[in-house]
Amino acid sequence: MGEDDADSRFHGSKCVVVDCFEDDLNEETGRTLDRYSYRIRPVDGENPLPVGFRHFDLVPVDRSE
Repeated sequence: MGEDDADSRFHGSKCVVVDCFEDDLNEETGRTLDRYSYRIRPVDGENPLPVGFRHFDLVPVDRSE
């Protein structure tokens, strides 16, 4: 992720999924998981982040962390 990426300020944030959305981006890219985007919020907060994230933008973490 480049420093000029507007979403870079959220890199490394631990969050939970609030909503999952589907669209047809997967038809354009040919990648099944590209159809999903998510609204997420920090684990220690109540408000969702001001941007949505695609499936490939998110990295799961171990729940025991």
